[in-house]
Amino acid sequence: MALIISLLPLATVAQSRQTAGVPTAFGLKYYFTDAVEAALPKGILRSSPRSDYWREQVQELEWQAGPYNPGLSELLSQQADYFQLQGDHGSAIASLTRAVHVTRVNEGLQTELQIPLVRRLVENHLAQGDLGAADDLQDYLFFLYRENHVQDSVERVDASVEFLDWQRQAWLAELGEQREKRLYNAVQLLEDLLDDELMQAQMPLASHRRLVEMRMRLYYLVEQGRFGVPEDVFNGSLNRGFGSDPDSQITLEERQLQNLQRSAYGRGQRDLALLIERQYAEGDVLAANATRIALADWHLWHNQSKRARLEYIDAYNELSREEYLSYREQWLAQPRELPAGDVYFAPIALRDPQLNRIPVQATFMVNKRGQPRDIDVQVLVEGRAGFRGQLTRWLRAARFRPAVIDRELVDSPMVSREYTILF
Repeated sequence: MALIISLLPLATVAQSRQTAGVPTAFGLKYYFTDAVEAALPKGILRSSPRSDYWREQVQELEWQAGPYNPGLSELLSQQADYFQLQGDHGSAIASLTRAVHVTRVNEGLQTELQIPLVRRLVENHLAQGDLGAADDLQDYLFFLYRENHVQDSVERVDASVEFLDWQRQAWLAELGEQREKRLYNAVQLLEDLLDDELMQAQMPLASHRRLVEMRMRLYYLVEQGRFGVPEDVFNGSLNRGFGSDPDSQITLEERQLQNLQRSAYGRGQRDLALLIERQYAEGDVLAANATRIALADWHLWHNQSKRARLEYIDAYNELSREEYLSYREQWLAQPRELPAGDVYFAPIALRDPQLNRIPVQATFMVNKRGQPRDIDVQVLVEGRAGFRGQLTRWLRAARFRPAVIDRELVDSPMVSREYTILF
């Protein structure tokens, strides 16, 4: 895949942006195994009326009331339910496509009534592994939300987050062409939604939080991109370099993303600090400290160890109240991969039937600087021992949130993770 683990060794690159921490690989080549299992499509068979029953119902209504009778939309949707539950996704797609057409004829081209039908079309295309068709439908789905809801409504914000998360996953899965334009447009959409501090303060807190979290996920992605830099420069080739001015050949989107790389650390700090301030102001101490930990992760990612330590310790102290102890244990007692959570997890990538999956067991400790040490990797599939060295190298380059015990960052005991490598 195009995004790989790299320390960006060239001095010219390092001078053009703030020094970033070593990136993790989650969502690029390897994933948490339990997350992989959760993302894979499940074959569900349920008892339902036979398929010819639904065909007879549709034909009868067409005969009595015509091919565009409004009642056909619901009947076709129920028919699609049957096909989907039986695993016949092609027939489900045909029924849902016709249901959308009937709905548009009766209710208008931009009617919101299409939305649940389009969502299910996406589900069925994903189940078939047709990521391109699902990608096209995501654009149409977001168009329907834009046409039916004002920009600062909860429905529009939720739809925007869902659409942006799809774009993030599509970037990681290398889906489609003009990948830089996809990422740039996603960043621009968030710029419009989080235009200024006043706009953020006026939207519901839950919406504000979701948009900031999504922007941080995109920032993490942008910081690992190699926009406008020729591949052979990173491969050590002497044929081309920065002296040949590769910037003259890059696209507008690549140049804008380069600029964002230089400012992402400061922007992320401001976003998270403003959200923390608002969460405290509205009395949500638990959420404020979850965001504080995310800010500490962001500092650590950029090798700002002192700043990270202060935020981790402040969060530990505030979460020491009895009602928060279980969260303190969950968030700080054990090392966690950076960026924490599912920032890089891209479930659509797992639906590619051509991908092979190799489970690997890794055991290691994480020191108080967030670096894995004493790594031992066991490949769980016979004949695939070559992946052992690959994952070992990835883990050496990864960064972790260190464990916090008794108000100090500490070296952790040995931890065990099961990962799935995709190839």
